[in-house]
Amino acid sequence: MNNARSFIQEYFDILEENNTAKYLLCKHVLVDFNKNESTAALWKKHESALKKLKITDELSHYSLLDLKIELASRIFQCCHFCEKRCGVDRRQETGSCGIKEARIASEFLHTGEERMLVPSYTVFFSGCTFNCVFCQNWDISQRLCGFYLQPSVLADKIDMQ
Repeated sequence: MNNARSFIQEYFDILEENNTAKYLLCKHVLVDFNKNESTAALWKKHESALKKLKITDELSHYSLLDLKIELASRIFQCCHFCEKRCGVDRRQETGSCGIKEARIASEFLHTGEERMLVPSYTVFFSGCTFNCVFCQNWDISQRLCGFYLQPSVLADKIDMQ
């Protein structure tokens, strides 16, 4: 339970601007990597960089966020986002999951039941590959529906909240 309390405290510290979200700190963690390195080498550098998640003033060509973007791009080019791990290049074709690009079934500012976590911006994607019998979102998860939204547009919508 202490671990859950620390996550909630960290959430409130960030919300009240007494702390910085780790994804924002990633922009300032400098990482020396080359895009020609193997994916395994990049993952090792990623793990090492996570250990020094702090702001620095040193100059570098790449940040930890840049490294995360490169790794995500590689996963997208040989897709293994879901348990089917079909390996297709999702920039070129649809995966065995039936999805080429993320489709948003709904997105909104959530002010629901979890008092300590609201408001939060909620995005529901369609096209889940699990097919769980008791899924609470089966109407959107088991079929492709919704719309494609450029990531930058979605980020702008979230920032406006």
